[in-house]
Amino acid sequence: MVLGKGAFAVVFKGILNEEPVAVKRFNGTVQVKEFSLEIDVMGKLSHRSLVKLLGYCTHKTERILVYEYMSGGTLCEHLQPCGHTPLTWAQRMKISLDVARGMEYLHGMTQQSFVHRDLKPSNILLDQDLRAKVSDFGLVRIIGDKSSTSKTAASGDFSTKVDVYAYGVVLMEIITGRKVIDDSLPQDDRFLVPIFRKNVLKENFRNIVDPTLELNGEDWNTLLEVANLAHNCTAVSRRIRE
Repeated sequence: MVLGKGAFAVVFKGILNEEPVAVKRFNGTVQVKEFSLEIDVMGKLSHRSLVKLLGYCTHKTERILVYEYMSGGTLCEHLQPCGHTPLTWAQRMKISLDVARGMEYLHGMTQQSFVHRDLKPSNILLDQDLRAKVSDFGLVRIIGDKSSTSKTAASGDFSTKVDVYAYGVVLMEIITGRKVIDDSLPQDDRFLVPIFRKNVLKENFRNIVDPTLELNGEDWNTLLEVANLAHNCTAVSRRIRE
């Protein structure tokens, strides 16, 4: 059973020691260095909001990683019409907090700091209780350790602000139930980020909120706070994203 496909790998559902697992099989274009990097990174991380690596295998050109299986699928599947019951606002808030805690851990709660660089709903997995874990660490970069003043990689800019921006976009998708880019819409309405940022402080903001959400007064106030956070996370100025 195929769980998902990406540019560099296909993820299957498998069985290990009579328990379901997610088996990530890389294609032939992935080099040993890139494969080893994901293993190395995951070996240094352990947090309830990050998907757990259970093992790996290499044989000739085969490169495989085995992760814990998340039976709830991806956040993307729950935000788009895929047969799931629409997420309530309370469930969306829990997912948002789970992701934030996982990213906080990546950025500063280990000896080294990491940048995920590919945070999006399809890389946020849910368990049977709809608790979220961040997955897919193939693009992760180490940006320094706590004993060093360096916060960027020598080969380029890998600031944690990249992930802060991505988290803001995820919040926008959680609030609206929309894709970042929706080619089925007219040209002016296809791109979520500028539409969200343009309308977040206006009276008609409710028009872009997911219509499946049932919100009471307290929920609406909380949603506006989260919307403001998403607005700040996606600011052009990195200082505002701190």
